[in-house]
Amino acid sequence: MLMKLKQRKKPDHRYFSLYIPNCVGLNTIKEMLKHELDDMNNGMKPGWGKQTTVLGVETLIKEVESLKELPENGIAIFVEAFKHTIERNVKTWKVVPPKPIKYKIYWCDDKFETEHLEELMVIK
Repeated sequence: MLMKLKQRKKPDHRYFSLYIPNCVGLNTIKEMLKHELDDMNNGMKPGWGKQTTVLGVETLIKEVESLKELPENGIAIFVEAFKHTIERNVKTWKVVPPKPIKYKIYWCDDKFETEHLEELMVIK
């Protein structure tokens, strides 16, 4: 799955990576994402980019809300948001790594942030 995430990179797509360590409360993450959504709604120009970015953050919020509790090692959530004509689409992946996530990371880019997950997947 890691290679699949690493290879995803398409034009006009937004890639969201969210790493949640077990020591951070789900409400804290949800509030952070809602604040990000408010900032986008107030500061971004209308258009495709805004719609896709808002869709990605809304999806992250739903994914966080769906969690009853965090796994012992935390969780990484990846969302790919894209728009084709009038259709809005998202793809979502959740990964519980074999080692604990140490840092809260929220990243939106033209690719997924997988380096941290790669480090956690290496078994020594």
